[in-house]
Amino acid sequence: MWKILKLSSNAKNSKTGESKKSKQIISVSKSNNGELTSGISPDIFEKEFLPFLDLKSLLNLRLSSTELYSLVTQFLGKNPKAKDLGVLALPKGSKLFAVGDNVVYLKPPKSLIFDDFYGKKVKVSNDDIKKSFSSKTTFFSKKEDAERYIEQQTKINDYKMVMEKPHLGYVTLKDKVTLAKMNKKDDGFTEPMSIQDAQEQNVTISPK
Repeated sequence: MWKILKLSSNAKNSKTGESKKSKQIISVSKSNNGELTSGISPDIFEKEFLPFLDLKSLLNLRLSSTELYSLVTQFLGKNPKAKDLGVLALPKGSKLFAVGDNVVYLKPPKSLIFDDFYGKKVKVSNDDIKKSFSSKTTFFSKKEDAERYIEQQTKINDYKMVMEKPHLGYVTLKDKVTLAKMNKKDDGFTEPMSIQDAQEQNVTISPK
């Protein structure tokens, strides 16, 4: 049991890289670690051990091995109190909307002689929009909330021209259960949501 607790505290250090936005890429250990729970039935482990861990410990423990990843995901997926911890268990096929990082459309003029009066336009490609979802992504269950968030994040200059804005994406969840962490606000939790990096290989985003 001590080994399990140690894994829970150390899993948060299993970073494999960072993007330009210093986004942590967290990987799930490929080891099975069957010896850790071989003497305990999954049912007892789920009922007698996991309920005593806080959300941070649960998410760290979940990343320590493929076996524990499955057990903790199953526990949070079935636990009616998971939402009280700020976690939503989303079944495969759930309707979800993503908003990526801001994409620059217009750069401020550096020189009135060489630049356009309003600024320098940036040619945005489909690849640029796709990449905006790899550095920073937030998730919403309602399209109107996602669109409202896009309006809030859009930056406009004094001439009412869009300088930069994020884009909307439609989400496909491939896992049977995908865990989304909600945003803490006051005494409760609300959207937008984030999806732990370890699961992003099982999350497909199609920009609108």
